[in-house]
Formats: sequence, structure tokens, C-alpha cells
Amino acid sequence: MKSSRIKSFVLFMLLMFSVSMSVQAQNDQFFVCLDDAPEAPFTLEEVTDLYSSQCADGELVVTLDTQILGDDCDWTVIYTYTIKCDEQDLIPLKLDYMGGDISPPDLTGELPPDQAGMKLCYNEIPNGPSEAEIAALYTDNCGEISVVKSGTPEGNDCQWSVTYLYEISDSCGNSTTAEITYMGGDTSAPELDKNAEVPTGESGLVLCYADRPVGPSEAEIAALFTDNCGNINVTKTPFFKGDDCGWKGEITYMIQDDCGNAADPIVLSYSGGDTEAPVLDYYPEDMTVSCIDEIPAIESINFSDNCTDGKNKANGSDDASGLGLACEGGVLVRTWTATDNCGNTTVHTINIYVDPAPAAEFALPEAVTIDCAAVANYVPGFLSYSNGVQGGACEISGEVQGEAEAFEGSCGTFNVNYTFTDECGRTINATQVVTVEDTTNPSIDLAAEDLTVECDGSGNLADLNAWLASNGGALASDDCGNVSWTNDFQGLTDDCGATGSVIVVFDATDDCGNASKTSATFTIVDTTNPEISAASDLSVECDGAGNQADLDAWLAGNGGATASDACSDVTWSNNFAGLSKDCGATGSATVTFTATDACGNMSSSEATFSIVDTTAPEITDASDLTVECDGSGNQADLNAWLANNGGASASDICGEVTWSNNFSGLSDDCGATGSATVIFTASDACGLKSETSATFTIQDTESPPITTEAQDMNVECDGEGNLQDLQQWLDTNGGAVAYDLCSDITWSNDYNGLSDDCGATGSVKVLFTVTDDCGLSSSTEATFTILDTLSPEITAASDLTVECDGLGNIDALNAWLASNGGATGSDQCSDVTWSNNFTGLSDDCGATGSALVEFTAMDECGNVSQTSATFTIVDTTNPSIDTGAKGLVVECDGAGNQQELTDWLNSNGGASASDTCGTVSWSNDFTGLSDDCGATGSATVVFTVMDECGNENKTSATFTIEDTINPNIDTEASDATVECDGLGNQADLDAWLASNGGAAASDDCSGVTWSNDFEALSDDCGATGSATVTFTATDECGNYSTTSATFTIVDTTDPSIDTGAKNLIVECDGDGNQQELTDWLNSNGGAAASDACGSVSWSNDFTGLSDDCGATGSATVIFTVMDECGNENKTSASFTIQDTINPSIDTEASNLTVECDGSGNQDELNAWLASNGGASASDICSGVIWSNDFAGLSDGCGATGSATVTFTATDDCGNASSTTATFIILDNIAPEVTPAQDLTVECDGAGNIA
Repeated sequence: MKSSRIKSFVLFMLLMFSVSMSVQAQNDQFFVCLDDAPEAPFTLEEVTDLYSSQCADGELVVTLDTQILGDDCDWTVIYTYTIKCDEQDLIPLKLDYMGGDISPPDLTGELPPDQAGMKLCYNEIPNGPSEAEIAALYTDNCGEISVVKSGTPEGNDCQWSVTYLYEISDSCGNSTTAEITYMGGDTSAPELDKNAEVPTGESGLVLCYADRPVGPSEAEIAALFTDNCGNINVTKTPFFKGDDCGWKGEITYMIQDDCGNAADPIVLSYSGGDTEAPVLDYYPEDMTVSCIDEIPAIESINFSDNCTDGKNKANGSDDASGLGLACEGGVLVRTWTATDNCGNTTVHTINIYVDPAPAAEFALPEAVTIDCAAVANYVPGFLSYSNGVQGGACEISGEVQGEAEAFEGSCGTFNVNYTFTDECGRTINATQVVTVEDTTNPSIDLAAEDLTVECDGSGNLADLNAWLASNGGALASDDCGNVSWTNDFQGLTDDCGATGSVIVVFDATDDCGNASKTSATFTIVDTTNPEISAASDLSVECDGAGNQADLDAWLAGNGGATASDACSDVTWSNNFAGLSKDCGATGSATVTFTATDACGNMSSSEATFSIVDTTAPEITDASDLTVECDGSGNQADLNAWLANNGGASASDICGEVTWSNNFSGLSDDCGATGSATVIFTASDACGLKSETSATFTIQDTESPPITTEAQDMNVECDGEGNLQDLQQWLDTNGGAVAYDLCSDITWSNDYNGLSDDCGATGSVKVLFTVTDDCGLSSSTEATFTILDTLSPEITAASDLTVECDGLGNIDALNAWLASNGGATGSDQCSDVTWSNNFTGLSDDCGATGSALVEFTAMDECGNVSQTSATFTIVDTTNPSIDTGAKGLVVECDGAGNQQELTDWLNSNGGASASDTCGTVSWSNDFTGLSDDCGATGSATVVFTVMDECGNENKTSATFTIEDTINPNIDTEASDATVECDGLGNQADLDAWLASNGGAAASDDCSGVTWSNDFEALSDDCGATGSATVTFTATDECGNYSTTSATFTIVDTTDPSIDTGAKNLIVECDGDGNQQELTDWLNSNGGAAASDACGSVSWSNDFTGLSDDCGATGSATVIFTVMDECGNENKTSASFTIQDTINPSIDTEASNLTVECDGSGNQDELNAWLASNGGASASDICSGVIWSNDFAGLSDGCGATGSATVTFTATDDCGNASSTTATFIILDNIAPEVTPAQDLTVECDGAGNIA
């Protein structure tokens, strides 16, 4: 403090000049509060020390007196030190301090910033902070703070500003000031209401050029918008070009508020033209005429058109290509074509059906009878024909001569044929029957004679037939023709043996059935005895049942003896009484056989029947059996196989058989598998044995089943490779589970490291393999993935507002962007890089502008975090008005005196202004003239000049219009034809009514209002109809005009196919899949359609399926939908019957084992192959064809061998199924040996080798 400086000064002076001097010091001014005035600078002890030299021998007494004068604003403090030495006053030490508060209050808070470009209306201008809010931002060193606020807004809705001045004072009158400025105005364009329905243009309108749309009115468009501050002004500009045949155009609506803020314009595009076909005055119907010469001439038909006045004639033409000759008839196609100026055409066609001329018919001919002698010279007559038509192109009549058929013989009938063919190839026929008669019997010239022959045992047929063929030697003749012979022979009498006789009557008959008779007897006699051969002994192998069949056959065959008799059969008898009882079922008997002929002559022969037993039991081969390991030795399968002798069977025809085997145990293979080859032995009662062997094998062919597949695992990146997650996943085989019935299992995998992806991420696809003790394995695969899905962590960027420096504040902007707006970011899986989307500042007022910048922090995996902040350059100075606006009075021109008003407004009423910080723009608050009579009115306009930053100033003047002119109707109402929408076309009707049928009216001095007399549409077909409406235009003075037009709803639009027909493929059921086909057709292939103007009906062109393999086939069907007005649409799809199912093997092929016949058993093999090994198959969709892969038998011992054959059944569509069986040739019969014979020879001394 300054008091310490004073203290040092005083002490210095006292020391320099000694205490004998009289000392007084005065300090500088202190600008502090009274409470902060300096304290007494010296203590009593300090003063005593200073003065001690002046009172070295006395008592020095120092006292202090303090005097305070004034207050905080102006004060004085006097410190007086009184010094006495032995009661004697020394010169006192007096110090004066003066000061006061001259410091205004200090700003310790943060003043609210100025704000420019505020998008607010005039009545929304901010009030700014209150006095109390400002006072709270300041502090004062000495006392209380008071605040006085001043400032009034200036401007209007379009541009306004206000500066609030705050004077902040303390209790001593020290003050400072603060200003807060707000600037803004309406910069918001009118907004489309949330629920507003914006009209759209239309294309394809079927309208003449005069009937083109007028579009919504300005008021209707304005009603769609709202504005935050003022009125909505709409300017409508139509532009059309074209003609009746094709036109297009636009109606543009400019939407602005009072401040000139513009919304996006609405542009309605319309296009159309006359595509409506002409209408014939009437439409003739099909007709039928009875003859080609009765076809009427082409009649004349007029037509009318929507865009062409008056009547026009349609062109008529005939197509006679369907007509033939008069006898053929046919159809003539007559067409009328009406074409308007735009090329729209109506074509009406009728068929004139021409009946063919009736076919001619013959008159019915009468039958004729002649004698056979007249046949050679017979000549047929003529026969007339007619079709019953008298005259004209269709008459057919005349006569033709008959043609006789060839006739042979002397009696009977023949036909005379009459034929006529007309020009059309139609043929008629008639037949006349001619009868030829003959009545004379033949003559018997030589009678038949008897004949007797010796019996030949065969009926003596040659003799008999020759005798019959020669008619017993009789001869006959006939005068009128040939003679034929017959006889009544039916058989000989049944006498002894083959003898007998018969009396035969022979008939001689001519060609006409006249007959004569003669008779004779044929006799057979017999005198020869029968002949006999000797019976033979028979030995048979014992069959265990008495060999009854062999015995019966030997007896029935008379021991092989035979006997015959030339004239009769022989009968046999024998004396057999039974076999002798030898070993087993063997035995023998000697039997005498006797043959007797029909005449009782007989011969005998004797032979012996013997049963012997030399055959070992018969045995079938045992079969190998391989079973799948069950882990417990497959004991049940093994025991069953042994108990069943490996599937082998044995029998002995002459006794019983017993079985045994040599099984001792299975080999010890992998896991619980193993095998054993077992010999099965069958023994009969006589000790004869047969053996067969087979192998029982337990195998393990099934890989361990994986009951739970390995599962993919995704983990979030921890930045260090996620090693614990990975190792746990590998150790648990990715969660996979497996087992094996036959052995233990072991797991392995092919993990070899993660891929190096973004950051610390990566992935690996691992194949986990489980293996059993037999080396069978199964695998499952899964992927371990380290993902980075977390965005970097980020702190928010901060806004920055700087005062405009006129040069874009480049340094501040670049520093702010480089620091990412103050934002920071980090990521646990990788580094972070920054970017921003700054492209430039907005082009705001002057050199101001702003940019909302989005700063993006991205990690290496593309995860991003974003923060945004705004950099803003602001500006605050108002423009100056140099010349004020002046009023103007003009005469009404009926159009609002727009040019004069516009010129006056554009010249800002003659006002001028300037701004030091940029260019200025003018606006005014003109919203319209006052609504006086007609188009007269006035407006006092405030012209506002605004600089580029929204700072503004104002001047005002008045514009006045005087008016006197009446209204006119400029365009008559036009008819409107619209396409039916099914709901009365209310929008079209409303728009037409709202547009007054396209009529336009004007008044030089006012607008007009419209009304109409519409009540309802007529009730025509469907939802169509029409109404003729009178529109009335009335000006503000009550004058009115009318115009009439007709609104019509028509329906020319095809139905809409909402869902197209879908193809359907079904599996063949062998019966044409009728239900599925019917359902598909009935559902129109799944198609759905609708029509805006009425209901729809469906049809299709299905005629049948194609004939493909088996019972398959397909058809592409066109489904046609038609609305109530006959408009139609089409959709098509295919229905397909396919056969993808293999034939069913109903009976599997069976193995066949045959005994070797030394020649390849070809017949049995061929029969087995031909029968497909006994297999049978069927197919629901077609028949099957069999084939096989037989290539030959294996080369076994001798002529034995085998072949395993796959039989394949294939249906008509190529689907196939197979079955396999084996054909085996075995040799189980021992060689036959004839007994060796003893031989005794005379010794030749050389060993009798030869």
C-alpha cells in the first residue's frame, strides 16, 4: 500500500534532518472506500524510537489521535502523533490521508451476446434481460448497484432491430454502460400445412384443347399455406401449347409472404389430347342370308366426334375372302371405319353369314326282277335329282344314268348305282336292286356206289374222304349254271375197334339252290391182333416216401412195355401186390404186365421195380453276416446266426439230418469289432455228411455322430487378441458334442491363427474333428471372430461466434477446425482419425456466415462417433435513409394498376438509402390496397431498407387508385369428360365446378364471384353419369353473366391386374392332377384384379395339357379379366405336371442258386434275367421298363460261376430305381462212376503193360 511508502519516507526524513525539525507529511489521493483507508503508519514504539534522541535525559511520551471525515465517496483521515518530553511538547507528527470511490461497478458475469439474423416477427422481438438480471452480473467495491434500461424496437415484421442500453451505477454515481442488440425479421417462407393436399397435374387427359384444365385458383393454393408473420400472396401463370390432338402445359403458382420470402413454387403439369374414338350413329348387327345372291349392299353410316362439329360418313368395306360358291356359302365380313381429325378410329364389323345352297337328292328308284338269261344284255336307266330350289344361283337339278355292278352266277341280285357330285364336291348316291331268277333242278347222271375197306385204326380217313370227295362216284349237271355237291355224312357207326359203317346221301345243288339226291354205304372191317414189346426193370434212388411217384409212373407205364393194335386201342393190367421191406424206405417187386385189344386178344411181359439209397444229405450254403458294432460284442446277432447255421439248410430224402459247427470265438479287431469263419456240418442217419462255411463279422463303419455342431463365436475386441475367449472356445471344441457306440473318441482341430483385420480384430474358421478307435471321423466347422462394433469415445465440440472482420475470419475458422471444435476422442481397439464435413460458410449478410460442422472420429474398423458445432460470423450496423418516400394517386386500370403500383413500389416511393457495410435492399409492408369499390383502394406503405445483415430503417408514403369500369365474361365454360374412378369422380367434379367449368370472367375494376346450379349427375352405366351446369359470374356491383357446360364420367380403362398369375408345378398323380389343375384354373392362377369403376369377371383359354412323358404335361394359360364395360386385361402362367419320383420297387430281386448243368444253365439264367430276378416295380405316373447290367458269370470251378446283377426299373420320364440280386451256379452232385471190371490176362513176361 501507499501507507507503507509514506511510512518509509517519513522515517527517512526524520533520520536525515533529526528530530528537532517540525515534520508534516501528506499522502497521494486514495481511490478506495472509507473502510479501505490507510491505518496509522507508525506504532507508538516506532515514533518513540525516532524521537528518543530529542529526549535523551527525559521521559518521552507519545500519543496518537485519529480523525475521520466524510464517507465512501469522499473522505479524509488525519493521524496526529503528540510527543512530550518530561511534559514538554515537542513538534507533533501529523499525517493526512484523503480519498474516495471513483470506480464504476465491475462486470463479473457474462453479458448475453448480441444476436443477429433472428427469424422472428416484429411482435416476437426479445425484451432483453431485466435490470435485475443485468445488476446481478456486476459487483461494486463500496456499495449497492442500480441499473437503468432504455431502448425501443424499430422496423417491422420483415426487418427490425432493437438496442437495449443498460446504465449501471453505484451509490457514488460512478457508472458504466452495456448494450445488447437484437436484429432480425421474417426470413421464413410460407409453409405448407401439415395436412394440406397439394394438387397435382394430370397426364393423359382425354380433353380437347378448348377443354384443357384451368387449375386451382390463387386463393385455393394460398389456403394450403400458413405464414409465421403475415399474408400469403399467390401469383398464377398458365402456359399451354398444342391442339386438339395433343397438348401440354404448366400452371405455375408463386407463393410469397408480405416480406417477399418465397416457398417452392407449385408447378402443375397437364397433358392430354383427343384420344376418344368417334361414335357411329348406329351399329348394325350380324345377319344371315339364305343364298349368296341375297347379300345386301353396304349402307351409309354417319358418325360424330367429341372435338369435331357436324356429321361425317364412315367408310364401309367388304371382305369376301370367307365366301365360296353358291353351294358353299360362307361369311362376308363388312366393316365400317370412322376416323376423326386426330386419327382416333372406331371400327365396327359385322358378319353376314351366307347359307350354302341345299344339297340335291335323287328320286327313289324302284327294284327290278329279270331272268338269268337276260343278265348279259341288261342296260341301266336314268334317275333325276333336285335340291328343291326354283331358279337363282342356288338351284341344282338334272338326271344321271346308272352303272350296273358286275354279276356272276345264274341267280341272285346286283346293284345299279347312281352318283351325282355338285360344284362343291358334295356327292349323292342312290342304288337300284336288280334280282336274277333260276327255278330248274340239276340232273343226276350217275348214282353213288357202296365201298368196304380194311380197318387201319385211324378211321380209314383217306378212303372215306376220297369216297366222299368223289360223291360216292355220282355225277350231275345243270342247264343254267354250275352244280355243287354236299352230303349228310356225320360219322361212322361205333363198332368193334375202329370199325363201323355209314349210309351217305349226296345232294347236287345248282347256283340258285335247286337240288337232286343219290345215296350209298361206306363200311370199315377189322381182323388183325395187337403187337407187344417187353417190360424193363427199374432201380430208383430212395426218396424217403416209398418213391410212390416213380412206382406209380413205372406201373402206369407198364414197366416200359408198349403194345399196339391196328384196329383198336389196347388195355393194360398187372399183378403188382406191394414192395418188399428192405433198409430204410427201400424194397423191390417183380410184376407181370398184360395188354388186351378190343377183341379180347392179349400179350404179357415181366419186369422188376427196385428202390435204393446212395445220396448224401443236400445242403445250401451258409451266408456271411456283417453287423454294425454295438459295443457289446453283438452277442444276439452272433447267437442267432450260429443257431440258424449261418442261414444254411440241409435235408436227406431218406432220413433225418443233424447239425454241428466249429465256432470258438471272434478275432480281436479295432474297438469292439472282430470276425470268425465257421464250418457248419450236416449229417444224415447213415453217417453221410455235407459241410458249408461262412464268416460272421462285426464292423464299425459309422463315424462318431456329432450331436451338437460347433457354434460360431463373436467377441468384442479387447485390444489384446481376446486370447482367453479364443482358448476356451478351442478347448471346448467350439461347443461341439459327439459320441461313438463302438469305442472311445478323440478331438482335434486345424486352428492356425486369426486373420489380421482392422485394428486388433480378426477371425478364423476352425474345423473340429472327432475320431473313433477304428479311424472313422466326423467334422464340424465354426468361426471365431473378434469384432469391433463400439464407436470411439468422444467429447463434444463447442460453438464459436466471432465478429465479422470482412475477410471471412480465416485464421479463427482454421484454428477452430484444426482443433476439431475442441472435441477429443479415443478407442480401445485402435487409433482414431478425425475428419469434418466443412465445405464453406453460408453466404449470409455481407461477409457474415455460418457453418454447422460435423466432426467425425473414426477408428480403424470404420466405427464412428460424431459431434457438431457451429462457427458463426455476425454483423450489427443499420443503413441510412437519404431521401424519404412520396405519395402517388393513379386512375384504376381494372388490373390493380399493377405497373404503376409496381413501379412505385419498385422505386420505394422515390426513397433512397445507403449502408457503409454492404449493399442495401428494399422491402415494403404493402399487403394490398384497401378493399374499396371494385378494384379501387389505397395503401399507406412503409418502405424498409435493410442491409445484408438485416439492419434496417424505414420511410412511408401512400398509393391511391380511383376506379369506374364494369365486368365481362372472357371464356365460356367447357365440357369436361373424365375417366370413371368408381366413386363419382368427386375430386374431378369438384375441381371442374371450382374452376367454373374452365370459364373465365374479368372486370376492369373488380374481381368476380362465381356460382352454379349443379345438383347431381345422371345415373348412367356403372359409376358414370353427366350433368349440364350453368355457371354465373357476378362482379362486386351485382352485374352477372352465365355460361353452361356438361360434366361427363366415362369408363375406358382396362381392369388393373393387382397380382399376376403364378406358375404352378405339381407332382404327377397319374390321373392328370385334375383337382390341382381345376383349383389353379378356378383361382385364375392366383391372379387378382380390380377395376376402379365396377366389378370384374375372369375367363381363360385353357384347352388341355401337352402330352409329355407318362401322365405329365403342361399348359401356358392366358387368364383374361373383364370389367363391366368390356375393358379387359390379361395375365398368363404355366401349369406343369412333372414326374420327379423314382419308380417303386414293389418286390426286390431275389438270389437264385441252380445246380450246374455243364452248359452255363443258360435257360435258367435267361429266365431269371427276363423275370428281372423276380423283382416287380410300379410308377404312379407311367409304366416302367426294365434293364440290367449283366455282363457275364464269374469263372468258378468247372462250369459254375455267379453274377451279381443290378436290375433297373425306369419310368417314361427317366426316373429310375434299382434292385440287386445274385445268380449262382453250384456243383453239389458227385461224378457218376460205372463199376470197374476185373481182368485176368496171361503173363507176357514184360508186365503186360500194353
